Amino acid sequence: AAIHNNYIIGKQPKQKRFEDNGLWYVDKVEQEQGRLVCAVQRELPPPPSAVFQFTIKVLAFDRPEVLQRLLRSLEDVDFENDDVRLDIFIDRPVVEDGDDEQHMTNWRQSITVAKDYTWEHGEKNVVVRSEHYGLAEQW
Repeated sequence: AAIHNNYIIGKQPKQKRFEDNGLWYVDKVEQEQGRLVCAVQRELPPPPSAVFQFTIKVLAFDRPEVLQRLLRSLEDVDFENDDVRLDIFIDRPVVEDGDDEQHMTNWRQSITVAKDYTWEHGEKNVVVRSEHYGLAEQW
């Protein structure tokens, strides 16, 4: 977490803000030979986990050829043996009376492409939307 204190004027108000948020770990600050020396009042929290989970999110719709091309291009990426999760979200077309059935056929083909794709770099999740979300809501 980062707290921006530059807009707060004065040392005491800045220190109080850190204290109020449980981020002040110093009991006393003194200056010795031009250096600040801090006496820690409590144990510091453990450092953040070094585990990093890289995730690729693919937003798809009713263009199976484009999805296939994208997934093939991911095969050429060197992830340096890292575990990489792949999340594929497939939005559902808006279907109304008289709509072109081709959209639904292409949508079903996109689902097949996503489900049949073998991801060798980690976990793969395919999320098929049961209703139309739109691009902004897919995330």
